[in-house]
Amino acid sequence: MQRSFHNSGYFRVFAPIIFGFIVYVLILLIFDTINELNKNFFSAEVILTIFISYLISEFNRILINSIDKRLPSNYKLSYHIIIQLALTSILVLSITSLAVGLYMHYLVGFKSYKTELIVFNSIFFTFNLSYNLMYFNMLYAKIIGKSYMDQAEQTRKESEIELEAYKSRMNPELLNKSLETLICYATKDPEIADNYILKISNFYRSILNNKRTELVDLEKELKTAENYISLQNSWNNDNIIFTTTIDNSSEKLKIVPGTLYVYLDHIISNSIISPILPLRIDCKTEDNQLIVECFKRDKINKSTKADFEIERLLKAYKFYSDSIPTINDEGEKLEIRIPLFRVAKN
Repeated sequence: MQRSFHNSGYFRVFAPIIFGFIVYVLILLIFDTINELNKNFFSAEVILTIFISYLISEFNRILINSIDKRLPSNYKLSYHIIIQLALTSILVLSITSLAVGLYMHYLVGFKSYKTELIVFNSIFFTFNLSYNLMYFNMLYAKIIGKSYMDQAEQTRKESEIELEAYKSRMNPELLNKSLETLICYATKDPEIADNYILKISNFYRSILNNKRTELVDLEKELKTAENYISLQNSWNNDNIIFTTTIDNSSEKLKIVPGTLYVYLDHIISNSIISPILPLRIDCKTEDNQLIVECFKRDKINKSTKADFEIERLLKAYKFYSDSIPTINDEGEKLEIRIPLFRVAKN
């Protein structure tokens, strides 16, 4: 946090001078002697008010710092206000009474100065209230600011956890299907099985390589998506057609790893796929977005297995920006818009 105003060197030097002169003017107004201002601009009364202002400012500063150190951080602000106002008020009235009493008795020679004492105490007491009001206003602003910062930090940590959890996940169903298909290929043709092992290894290698990467190039993400479609086509008889139209300038744009795989899994899980009705999925870039489109081929019973992964993915995106992937399934086409990130080089 920034240093409080009452500990600022400029405030400690100049504020008492300004306030002391203001107090002197107020006293002249109260006693209806404002016309003496020009005569007594550097009079003993001005020095007295500035001297008292310095004493109050410095002793208030020491007292407030002492209260801040002694009060626990979880102490209620209302109790802090009551304690500080009570102690500083006693301090101000004591300093003012003592200084005015000594001045009137020894320098001026007045035996009775009750009215002057009331005026001085009233003005400096008001000054003390204003001083504390300014202090607590800034203290409250710091508390609110810290609260917002703590909340933002908590949100950031939660997003980081979601991001790590999302990147660490492995799809057991996909792995089981891949191994079952591999067993079938191994029984039928070992050479086909060898090629299929290569497909499996390419896909899971890309997943594992990106596990500790916050953002990957769109080019790499598309390669992972192609490996995933290749696996899916193994048990869908090559009835999934995946095309990409990506301009060269977009290939180096960044994306959260696994994003495209999750949304492709969502599309495939909820689409009817057959030789009569193959599934065509098109990818293209537009305005720093990756757009995934396909004609809707909805199954009778929709799958919800990808919903949880999508929810975690959206939380992971919130770690980077307010822009998150969106799905528009109104009309004949399903459209998914995924934000891409441009990372500035240091």
